[in-house]
Amino acid sequence: MKDLLEARFADADAADWLARFAKAGVPGAPINGYAEALADPQALHLGLVQPMTMPGGTDTRTVVCPVRIHGAAVPVDTRAPALGEHDRELRERAREVAGPIGRRDGDGETGTKEGAP
Repeated sequence: MKDLLEARFADADAADWLARFAKAGVPGAPINGYAEALADPQALHLGLVQPMTMPGGTDTRTVVCPVRIHGAAVPVDTRAPALGEHDRELRERAREVAGPIGRRDGDGETGTKEGAP
């Protein structure tokens, strides 16, 4: 069945198939990439996109939490961490839970190195 459908769908582009489905009363929508999803009129209307500054100062946009509490959006005020930003805290927490954590030596062996955080 999959092979038959793939061969048939290859006859037209997605916009044509969506129009055909709509005319036949079959619900459907395009599959958006990240940029298309952020630019979608409905996402913008619902306020689901907000600006965010990444580590290093790069400005981008992200999707906010779609949940509303008493009509108010749940704020998203966190950014992705910089590479290694939380290493010390994670190692300290892991030591509390499981004991010392080693680092990978050049030969792939795990061992605790002097001065390791």
